[in-house]
Amino acid sequence: MWIADKWRDYELLDCGGGERLERWDSRVLVRPDPQAIWESQRRNPAWKRADGRYLRSHTGGGHWEKKTLPENWKIRYGDLTFQVKPMNFKHTGLFPEQAANWDFVMEKIRKAGRPVRVLNLFAYTGGATVACARAGASVCHVDAAKGMVAWAKENAKLSGLEEAPIRWIVDDCAKFVEREIRRGKQYDAIIMDPPSYGRGPGGEVWKLEENLYSFVKLCAAVGQAPFYADKLLYHGAGPLSAGVFAECPGGGEVRRKVRLGRAGFAGDGDRIGAALRGRGPVVQRVMARTLAYLLTMACGAFPALAVFAALAPWRRRRLRERGLVSALPREGALALFGMFCGGMAMVTLTPRWVVWSLVDWFHGSGWNGAGDPFFQAGTVNLIPLRTLRFDPYILAGNIILFVPAGFAAALIWRGFDWRRTLAAGLCATGLIESWQLCVGRAFDIDDILLNTLGVFCGYGLWRLTRRLDPGFAEKFHVRMSEESADECDD
Repeated sequence: MWIADKWRDYELLDCGGGERLERWDSRVLVRPDPQAIWESQRRNPAWKRADGRYLRSHTGGGHWEKKTLPENWKIRYGDLTFQVKPMNFKHTGLFPEQAANWDFVMEKIRKAGRPVRVLNLFAYTGGATVACARAGASVCHVDAAKGMVAWAKENAKLSGLEEAPIRWIVDDCAKFVEREIRRGKQYDAIIMDPPSYGRGPGGEVWKLEENLYSFVKLCAAVGQAPFYADKLLYHGAGPLSAGVFAECPGGGEVRRKVRLGRAGFAGDGDRIGAALRGRGPVVQRVMARTLAYLLTMACGAFPALAVFAALAPWRRRRLRERGLVSALPREGALALFGMFCGGMAMVTLTPRWVVWSLVDWFHGSGWNGAGDPFFQAGTVNLIPLRTLRFDPYILAGNIILFVPAGFAAALIWRGFDWRRTLAAGLCATGLIESWQLCVGRAFDIDDILLNTLGVFCGYGLWRLTRRLDPGFAEKFHVRMSEESADECDD
């Protein structure tokens, strides 16, 4: 059993008869606790002089009976500071027994020896979020209740972590995880605190004992090796809760380990917006993923088209000065190639959070890029096939995305043979990977290999097209103007 025994501002003074007597800094509260089924002599005088007592109603719910209790106050745990206040359903906005779990994740993060990305689901007022950020992790905090996310931001500010790399998300946790899967997002550790029972917007029923494993398995798809995803289940149906740790090497099989820890009551159905949905048919997921990439590329493609149109008069004037002319097919191909380059720049040269926020914005979830710096250190992999996962979508995507580059380059510019294709592919993808290293992404040799293969496939497609129609390529090359041709004839 894990015991949170390092508190100075919180103390469980007594319990029994369905209630608990607690000290929160200098304030004493009496709150219902159905797990305290034993009788208590109640010899502690604080039972009679408590600053506040939550009284259950026979018709459901209840209310606070306050004496000298302020609206809110602050308590500290180590170098963390939290705001607490009496709420409906007897809660105060903090579950002090979770301090044992905070210590555990903080130790794991500090011993990781590398940057750690944490996903905190059903994150409530951010106890685990603040702890992970204090340990040096970048955290994505997700909760369906806007008020709880605002409260979590206040806790981060009180702890001196206002500028920490924390991404605040107000969303249904299942929907958010599904979008992260489509985006290809990976996390080193995942923390979740689901309710024991709830209903989703469409009437979907969530029962902890029935739906927990399937949700953990869904989350395994965003777990990243070699670290493992800690599914710390704060909420339990009994006095002791089992923390389910899903070890996810590459998002693989979910295994279960049980760790016992003193648990509280984190929700009582007050956060029911996260009832889970299935991941949907494969075709639907692929289409949604592809649409997300296309929408993101469009954000770069249309500005690139505008730049191309603005430069078109200057380009035509320069060609006329040289006695050359560019036919309409070539101009169209150049415009499409420019749009492709702009779209690829949007997908490959921006931080991942820019792409995710754009997708969220297109889905009507608003812009969720707050707190994420543009420039930050990424990771490096120089060992071929080390990070390559046999995901048909990712494999095909890394190749297909660069096919137009090889085809268009060979089509538009004369003398573009396989040697130049190889050099251009390696240089372009190498520069892209180097830039990604500066914006928190990764320099990955596997991406360079797959992207260069895509450029070669495009070049091969151009060779095949030229073989089938030898005169096809001539439509897309510059040629001498009629005036220049007449001068040559003279």
